[in-house]
Amino acid sequence: MSLSRCFALSSLVLPLAIGSASGLMLDAVRPTIAWAQTDSEADRLLDEGIELYRISEWRQALDTWQQALELYRQAGNRTGEAIILGNIGNVYQSVGDYPQALDYQEQSLTLKRELGDRAGEAITLGNIGNVYQLLEDYPQALDHQEQSLALTRELRDRAGEAITLGNIGIIYRLLEDYPQALDYYEQSLALKRELGDRAGEAKTLGNMGYLFEAQSEPQLAIIFFQEAVNIYEEFRERHQSFEQDNQTTFTATVEDTYRKLADLLLQQDRILEAQQVLDLL
Repeated sequence: MSLSRCFALSSLVLPLAIGSASGLMLDAVRPTIAWAQTDSEADRLLDEGIELYRISEWRQALDTWQQALELYRQAGNRTGEAIILGNIGNVYQSVGDYPQALDYQEQSLTLKRELGDRAGEAITLGNIGNVYQLLEDYPQALDHQEQSLALTRELRDRAGEAITLGNIGIIYRLLEDYPQALDYYEQSLALKRELGDRAGEAKTLGNMGYLFEAQSEPQLAIIFFQEAVNIYEEFRERHQSFEQDNQTTFTATVEDTYRKLADLLLQQDRILEAQQVLDLL
């Protein structure tokens, strides 16, 4: 199988931004889905599973990727196997089965290390960190994200670095180490702006909004949530031609940010502004 590129599913289009109890969201690209471009039956199933994943058809995506996994194993295609194992882990994370998600991601990590796939290793380490975060095992989450960060820097993967910095910021926020959280968010935000990653910028701005809310600074939180919503609205304006499924998925992914902004505005008796935000949904 020729892997000419990896296709990172953006949380602006797909439901990969998973909310924690605090309302924070994991950065995009973690989880990541790989994209293959050959004509084999296994690759066809891989692509089919990606399309099913796009529209949140978790069970069908899982069944499709399980078939692809069996075919890759029969063919001795360990690269394909490593990719599918990670994808299956992503599905289990999406449905909240975190022990299964960890099992598949760790299998994927082992294979990627054996294959010398350093870029894939960095992604999977981040995925494992995300699962540990959802399990509220913050020391393990931080350890895996820091390993991922070291690899992204070694590989000069600045987009991956920006994402991982944001994920580390989330962990420190959950640990209530607010100065550290802000430091990592600011590093992530600066990199995303340099890279022109508007989707990632919006996500980090939203996470900074949650951070300031946690510190009882609602006015600052409102400013950051407003900036995030402005970017999301720019995105929607540019992509009005999206199919209905993608439009619906986009709204479901970002609506917590809109609702949080509206809630904070209501708390400040800014009722008209709050209604205007809700009307955007």
